[in-house]
Amino acid sequence: MSSGVLLKLAQKFNCFYLTGYQAAECKPFVVEGCQVGLIRPDVMRQLINYPEVFHVSQGCVELNPAFRDYETRSCQVDQVLRELRARNVFVTLKGWRDECYEVKTDFMAQSLLKMDRCATCLFGIRNYGVTINGFVRHPQMGQCLWFQKRAATKQTWPGKWDSMVSGGLSVGRGIMETAHKEAMEEASVPTELLKRLYSAGCVSFYFESERGLFPNTEFVFDLELPPDFRPVCSDGEVECFEILPVGQCLRKVLAADFKTTSAPCVLDFLLRHGVVTPENEPDYLKVVELLHVPLQSIYAPKGRPRENGVNGAGGPLVFLRQVVPGAQGAEALQDKGRGQRQAHEISVETFPSRLEGARDDWGLLPLSSREQTPMTEAEPLADPSGEIGFFSGNPFVEVTKGILHLYKQDAMSSRQEALTLCLIGVPCSMTCHDILGFTAPCHGAIAHIRVFRDSLPNQYMCLLTFREHEAAVEFYETYNGAPFSSLEPERLCRIVWVSKVEWAHDGLPPPGHTELPTCPVCLERMDESVDGVLTILCNHAFHASCLEKWGDTTCPVCRCVQSPEQAETSECDECGKQAASRDALWICLICGHVGCGRYLSGHAASHYRETSHCYALQVGSHRVWDYKGDNFVHRLLQNKADGKLVPAEGPASEAEHAQEKVDSVQLEFTYLLTSQLEEQRMYFENKLAVTESELFKEIDQLQDDVLALSTERQELWEQVRQLRREKQALEKKAQEQSGRLASALRDLNEERQIGKALLANQEQRQAQAAALEQRGAHQERELAELKEQVRDLMFFIDAQQAVERSEHRDEIAQGSVTVASPPPAAKARRARKKK
Repeated sequence: MSSGVLLKLAQKFNCFYLTGYQAAECKPFVVEGCQVGLIRPDVMRQLINYPEVFHVSQGCVELNPAFRDYETRSCQVDQVLRELRARNVFVTLKGWRDECYEVKTDFMAQSLLKMDRCATCLFGIRNYGVTINGFVRHPQMGQCLWFQKRAATKQTWPGKWDSMVSGGLSVGRGIMETAHKEAMEEASVPTELLKRLYSAGCVSFYFESERGLFPNTEFVFDLELPPDFRPVCSDGEVECFEILPVGQCLRKVLAADFKTTSAPCVLDFLLRHGVVTPENEPDYLKVVELLHVPLQSIYAPKGRPRENGVNGAGGPLVFLRQVVPGAQGAEALQDKGRGQRQAHEISVETFPSRLEGARDDWGLLPLSSREQTPMTEAEPLADPSGEIGFFSGNPFVEVTKGILHLYKQDAMSSRQEALTLCLIGVPCSMTCHDILGFTAPCHGAIAHIRVFRDSLPNQYMCLLTFREHEAAVEFYETYNGAPFSSLEPERLCRIVWVSKVEWAHDGLPPPGHTELPTCPVCLERMDESVDGVLTILCNHAFHASCLEKWGDTTCPVCRCVQSPEQAETSECDECGKQAASRDALWICLICGHVGCGRYLSGHAASHYRETSHCYALQVGSHRVWDYKGDNFVHRLLQNKADGKLVPAEGPASEAEHAQEKVDSVQLEFTYLLTSQLEEQRMYFENKLAVTESELFKEIDQLQDDVLALSTERQELWEQVRQLRREKQALEKKAQEQSGRLASALRDLNEERQIGKALLANQEQRQAQAAALEQRGAHQERELAELKEQVRDLMFFIDAQQAVERSEHRDEIAQGSVTVASPPPAAKARRARKKK
């Protein structure tokens, strides 16, 4: 073989890994803080249009961290991909086949999401597949290898030559299961032959084409087939099969009509079976290395941290910062890395997490009511009173008051009967829909959810009644201390056990409630044993599923707000105290820190001493205090040199007043121009929306037509498969009939030989019979003559005896007998007639 041919082939299917054609421009694709792929610039330009799903930054492209579970991530990504497919943005999405691949950080890791097979190359997701090398030990041609030609209707690589069997690992299928499935569908390999299938390792490579990036790992299997086996396709994806001696396989793989991503598997087979050796291939080691690219470690195990500075585990965070080198350093790096990926200097800064240390200021309730309820009798209870006052209801209609009795230490012996939990300190920014989403995994075990509040502002409480104690314990252990939202990790869920709820009107339910009240939304009876019931702040109860569909934040009956309104209060970030006057609070103009004045706890001044942020705004009067100059500042300007805030020196001059007027006029003109442009933008957006709606209708119509054609095609394929099965059955019957015909011909020849022998015997027997007949006729004639002689003799004897008895015997003895001639027959007959 020519020198360097196999190396060029290996470099071809590793083009992205070796040259990094667009690696300097590609950005990591991050899910749950881990890199799972690479995204090219042409894909990023489209993903920017979906900021609610993909966060595109300078360092990476991150899937929205708010998507916390597998199904949500998969659904959101699938919606974006289907929209891009409808817009016909990427060529690869034309091959949509509703076959999903798993997205993982590692092959053995848990799946983060799933996406359609054709879209994985847009994100550089690692793909896994199965390839079967079907080989034959032929008595004349020696060792041979089977190949298939892909059907011209395939979405990818149509009409190209491929290995005998190959397929990808889709969702829910294992490696061996996929191998058996593809072998039976693509080559009709029977189950008895599949028992010979054995693993031969794997190959990995990183390929790039106009469709996207393909970091592929193929699990390779070898299957020895009998010489008389002929593969037959049963799913319509293969046009034909061909068998070649291994000596001609290299020429087949190097041809232009061979699938590039299948060449590594065939090349690996030739290496393992001694067709390609170090003696006949000078680039043997390089080729072997390029067949096993380290894809499992090519992506960083951890991606870019989230922008709020807190990772999932609550530990310290590591941020990567790119430092632009100087002119000389840039030139040196450019010369050193010419033709490779762009080089950068990286500095690592570590920041402590806010969740590392314990905090004493969680929530707004007193410490006695914010302690966790102990789960064992040995743990002491920190709450001496064990009571929390509450109220609910629409203040314009009716207000219901009551007291929550928490479990005491001496009453914990009856804890097995506890079915009620209370979520205290729920921030009023969380609506009832958010509460339903937070408790969604446990809706089947919750009988009733009631919303009420106490006298503390900006928060409310939720009373949860469970059907079983085990479910309540599991909910307590899972959610107690967990954040309500990953976007606000400082707001934690605090849960206490409730022993009894005491109402202000003799312990009876609120007025208007009966044993089985009616849901105002669906007008069906509400049974807590069948479906969960949610009672909101105004004491109106609904099915939890019905209220979840209600899109408004007000009650469907009385239009009262379902959760408390946010109170306009300010408090110190350090001590959490609310000042009696708003003038006692100061907000830092640099970082936004709120602290109390020096005449209270002095936290604002302490913040200045710690950070050197010298400007603070008084919340009540909106005046600015300069801690460095120890006086009020009447005007702040932004320095053009460094962008910092600096106080203006002296009162403003007349020129400055005139400039202020010009600035105000300019600002007013800017506002006017902005409003006009906004109106034009809305006008064109409306036109664009109408055009998009018409386009989407046309796309839907085309999709329906395609679906109908696909259904018709599927029916035709089913008919073709049925006809092929019938053809195979008829061929099998024809083979059986041919065997029977050959057997009948053999029997016929035997019968003919037997017939000839019988004919010869018959002729011999006939000759013997004729001879016997002649002999019998001769004997009969002799017998007739002997009978005549006996008759004559008997006649003579009778006559002699008669003469001897006669009286005239002497005369008779001397006489003679003359025999007369017989009369004519006719005269005799006439004589008889006359008589």
